[in-house]
Amino acid sequence: MSEDKLIEDLKDKLKMIIDVYDEVSNEYIISVEEIKLELDKIEEYRNRVQEIISEINKGADVLGKILSLHDFLKEFNSKYHEFEEALKKIKRREVLENLTFKEDVKNDFIITIKQISNLTKELIQLCINLENNIERSSSIPSVFTGREGKNLDIIKSKISEVEVILPKIKQECNYLVQIVQGKRIWQGPPEVLDLILTIKLGDKILSQEFISRITGLRSIAGDLYTEEVKLKGVQIQSDEEGEYKPKPITIDQLFIRYPPYEPIQLRINDVTGSLIWFIKAKNVNIKALDGNVSINIDKNVEINKETGRLISVEPINLIYLDRDSCRSNQCYEMLLQIMIKGRNDCVYVKYGSKKLCEKLCKNIGKVSSFEELTENKISLIIKQIQREYEEKFVKRLRRDSRAYDVADLGYVWYCILGRGVSTDPYDLQCPFIERCPIGSRRGGKCDMWSRSRRLFPKVFVVPKRGLDVNSPEYEEEYLFIKPFAIRHTYVYELYTHAQWYMPSVISEGPIVEVEFEEPIRKNLPRTNVIGFELPLSIVRAIITSLLDNTIPDKPEVTIIHPDKKITLDKLLISKFYIYKETKEGLDSFGFLQQSSEEILKKFKKFTEKLNRDELIEYLVHSIGHTLAHLFLMFISSELEIEPEDLLYIFKVDAERDRLLIAVAENCVYGSLNIVDHAKQKFKSFSDMIRKFIEISIKMLESHDEDVAMFLKNIQTRISSMNNTLMPIISKLREIYERYINNKLMLDVATFLNHIVLSGEDKKIADELQQSGITIDTKELRGYLIDAITVAGISTCADGCTACVMMDRGCTTPLLQNILLSRNLTLHVLEVLSGKRFVKGKGNILGISIFKQSKNEFFAFSPYVDDDGLKLLIELAQKNVKVKLITNRTTASKYGDILKRYGIEVYVSKVPMHDKFFIIDKRVKIVTTQNLSSLSSINTFMFLALDPGEAERSEKQMLESDVVERY
Repeated sequence: MSEDKLIEDLKDKLKMIIDVYDEVSNEYIISVEEIKLELDKIEEYRNRVQEIISEINKGADVLGKILSLHDFLKEFNSKYHEFEEALKKIKRREVLENLTFKEDVKNDFIITIKQISNLTKELIQLCINLENNIERSSSIPSVFTGREGKNLDIIKSKISEVEVILPKIKQECNYLVQIVQGKRIWQGPPEVLDLILTIKLGDKILSQEFISRITGLRSIAGDLYTEEVKLKGVQIQSDEEGEYKPKPITIDQLFIRYPPYEPIQLRINDVTGSLIWFIKAKNVNIKALDGNVSINIDKNVEINKETGRLISVEPINLIYLDRDSCRSNQCYEMLLQIMIKGRNDCVYVKYGSKKLCEKLCKNIGKVSSFEELTENKISLIIKQIQREYEEKFVKRLRRDSRAYDVADLGYVWYCILGRGVSTDPYDLQCPFIERCPIGSRRGGKCDMWSRSRRLFPKVFVVPKRGLDVNSPEYEEEYLFIKPFAIRHTYVYELYTHAQWYMPSVISEGPIVEVEFEEPIRKNLPRTNVIGFELPLSIVRAIITSLLDNTIPDKPEVTIIHPDKKITLDKLLISKFYIYKETKEGLDSFGFLQQSSEEILKKFKKFTEKLNRDELIEYLVHSIGHTLAHLFLMFISSELEIEPEDLLYIFKVDAERDRLLIAVAENCVYGSLNIVDHAKQKFKSFSDMIRKFIEISIKMLESHDEDVAMFLKNIQTRISSMNNTLMPIISKLREIYERYINNKLMLDVATFLNHIVLSGEDKKIADELQQSGITIDTKELRGYLIDAITVAGISTCADGCTACVMMDRGCTTPLLQNILLSRNLTLHVLEVLSGKRFVKGKGNILGISIFKQSKNEFFAFSPYVDDDGLKLLIELAQKNVKVKLITNRTTASKYGDILKRYGIEVYVSKVPMHDKFFIIDKRVKIVTTQNLSSLSSINTFMFLALDPGEAERSEKQMLESDVVERY
């Protein structure tokens, strides 16, 4: 934007503010832009539903008849078409422009929104009917086994996903009706309305921010105020002069809907998934397989090297059908060779299909004129290619079912070991045999290549987050937990790499990580933050006590229901072992290919040389990460804010002895105002923290009960299971118990990967065949997930998407099973909130607690020794007012020394047995610990106190007849 244009724009908006200031009401006005955003949100939900229904349609095959799935899809699509037409109608420009001025347009808008809401309700009912049909039909064991059983599970999960999305559409519709009916609609720029309302509310605003908010710029230098990226060739918009330009979308939308390395699910010239974009990476070699084609990624992705901001993206079209490309036969494929961290090894990803492109161009060449090539003709050409493909597919793979869509490059063939994928539908055999060390040893025929296709794995662009902790507002602490809020601060995200699961024999294969050459930075506009701080020293002391082998009565975790348990410390050491052995989770397949004997042997050596300090730091981060997830879910639910509109942040601050947990608004201008919203909802931040802990503990405890109940119900139905399943269950349980007996715990996904990758599945199949059960390795793999569930092995040993994992927004999306801990976080929350006592040594846990005293320390301890004396003096030297009630012997020994440091000493006239401490008139520590023998093991429990209650308790004790001043 030129300087003159900027000045004119500023003048226009200032004049608008002056002209309409008196007309704008605080309560009854809403921007038409907000209505557009709500409609966009509905459209996003609609697009996701459309994707899911398309996936269901592809997996229908034999289940279609049994479940009446085709009838469901036909009726669903009919209703869905009405839904789409209604949405198109109200999104028209002329409708939105006339909402303010024409009452009939407004009324028609409301009627249409209600129509969409009703259609959504009908779609929900259709899904419920299908679910009921599935439940009735799933009792047919002869049908729902093997591939059909897998398809049934997929359809169940997809329908459940649709059932989650549709109510959100209905909710958005109800909100739209409410705001359009009850408010005046503002047609001007939303930033002007935002400023007028800010000024009317009496809020202060800096002149620099005033300029930023009405111009969209951070400064006159011209930095965009909102983080938007131009996505070229995918979405376009028309400007007022009728020219088409790339449509800007936010960086969040780009990374969620069109991430790099993942084929874009758009149909262009009747081909899906031909568009794709890449970011230059340190560990990736990207090249075109046709030596005549040169790909310059720098040209397709524009990044500001000074700020790290992503400016524009232009995806490459691997099947670009125009006159020149078809006549010159410019078809090509692309290959990614991705080096694996910590290993001299790589995985391969092939994009595009030269064979498909050549067939398209050959048939297009038969058309007399390129201009005559309509969409309908391309569709007919593809249908012909599809028929040819199906003949080859059935002949090659000897399958009776329908072949896959030849024109869908969004699906992949894959190596069952997770070493490669190809989007080329013609790659019925592995195209990487000559490059792969396994394939090259097998004489050009590798049986590790799949005989089915899967959707290209979801790519996650992973951020690191930072928070400018600028002038936080602290509130009264709840126990040792200190809540805070920060207004108008800055949060940034630094995107450093992308991750995805390679498809494999089970759903979650090895993780591939692509490290960008240059990080991409996203700065949030001024935003608001709420959160809390925990004393880092207490958290560390609780963990240290948990890991101490001399301390008894550790919490237990049920691993195999109902009888097999493992203590929490052993579970955590297991997680840390897997974290280290898999190179921080990124080389799980290399680790799991080892035999059980090798893994257990290495585990024994690992525990003998365990670095406890490193383990403690790992667990501190696990607690911070898990608490941040839980806090975001809590704020989202309690304040009724969509999770994607929030970001979590956690920080280990050793210098301040704090573990910081926070949630920030992920939106422009901090418009959600979660600080005031939270105050209004909870009355105080202390009450907010109290409720957060209460709800989190209840949810985590009940989740464990739900898992146990689920496994119990499954086990009661064993007798009705397929006879083949029972011996598989027995074998799996036997292997898993071998690990548990050696104190090593593997989560379900890790264990299943190990069974396949180590060749244990082949051993099981061989043993079953020797006992007279006819089964091959491939068939056995189809039973694994069912068998492990019926065996009672916990599907959520330490965290899953139903308790602490997040589907979206996590900074470690694919490593959550290793980097989160439900059980440890539950233990810490129960200890900090006083729901559970904790055992520990006074010189570690006790001292970390007592040193939290900032103003007053009241001690009721019959015995004090030299270490206790040192602690009391140290507190007094930090200007903490210390009062001690002890026995006469202790007072005689240390009383005069203590008094020199201003410590008030009192003597009990009667024998003392109880021990307790009051810290800052807020927390009472009920314990078996004296201020002596601090290396001994004792119990500690935290109780929250009202300052007035603490004052009365201390006064009553000191003025008692049985206590006198020394």
